[in-house]
Amino acid sequence: MEDRTDRAALLAALAGLGLPHASVPEPAPLLVLDDAPPRPMPKTFGPVVPLEAVVEERQRELFARTQELNEALDALKRNQAKLVEAEKQASLAGLVAGMAHELNTPIGTALTAASALGDAAARVTEQVERQALRRSDLMQFLKLVGDVTPLILGSLHRSVGLIDSFKRLAVGGAGEERRRFDLRRRVEQSLVGFAPKARRDGHRLTSACPDGIDMDGYPDLLGQVLSALVQNALVHGLSPDRPGSVAILAREDGDTVELRCVDDGRGIDADHLDRIFDPFFTTGRGKGAAGLGLNVVHNAVTRVLGGTVRVDSEPGLGTTVSLRLPRRAPSPDDNALLADGAGA
Repeated sequence: MEDRTDRAALLAALAGLGLPHASVPEPAPLLVLDDAPPRPMPKTFGPVVPLEAVVEERQRELFARTQELNEALDALKRNQAKLVEAEKQASLAGLVAGMAHELNTPIGTALTAASALGDAAARVTEQVERQALRRSDLMQFLKLVGDVTPLILGSLHRSVGLIDSFKRLAVGGAGEERRRFDLRRRVEQSLVGFAPKARRDGHRLTSACPDGIDMDGYPDLLGQVLSALVQNALVHGLSPDRPGSVAILAREDGDTVELRCVDDGRGIDADHLDRIFDPFFTTGRGKGAAGLGLNVVHNAVTRVLGGTVRVDSEPGLGTTVSLRLPRRAPSPDDNALLADGAGA
């Protein structure tokens, strides 16, 4: 009631002043609260846990989980080591079996030829003792000696070459003295021995290597690697009825060098690219190839020289073998650590 009286007085005062009073709002109704007691809040939380207890519980869970992961990692390493060892044993078994197979042919040939020569020598000796040796018998024996001797020597030389390849495959550069050398000279020397055969077959050998690239490592082993690449290109990539070219290209890239052996020969089938580094894999068995050349290259580059090797090829478009080597080859201790790390 008092609010209405005050409002009427206010309106009268405004009218006396000549001011409009339409803008004076009606008072808002009062909010009347009932007398009901407040309702209790529902309990949605459990008892309060101290923060230290929560942290300790999380730490225990984290420690237990870490132990489980460490045990799983140790088991994984043990299984990995077993797989690596099994792979090594299988590789060694295949290597020995392949070596035995490769040696069986030349040694068997030499043994057969030597046996035939021994039998003929025994007959001639008997004829001499009986003084019944005729000129025709002697000439026949001498002809046999002339025919058989190159066969025996060739078989033995092939056996020696296989054994030497096997030794280089197993030993690598362990017996070679480490020293500094000029890369260009080593590249040029690796081509000298192939020049006569290349000229005879109509092929062209070239090299391109900048001056002043000093290396610290195993020059003889690197020379064997380059020679094996050139030999592989001449035997498998090129042919006498199709003259081609083989080039060794080198460039410096900081602390590393890149060496490429490039030929424009027949190339490599895609099905063979994944196997070319396997021991005793060869597509030139009929040409006297044993299939150890590129395997020796791969082992020498990755295990001793501390580098990588890659092959890019397409049938009919030639082949490029790329080597990336550190200018300073790792020490034997470094190679051992790398091997242990790979097998762990």
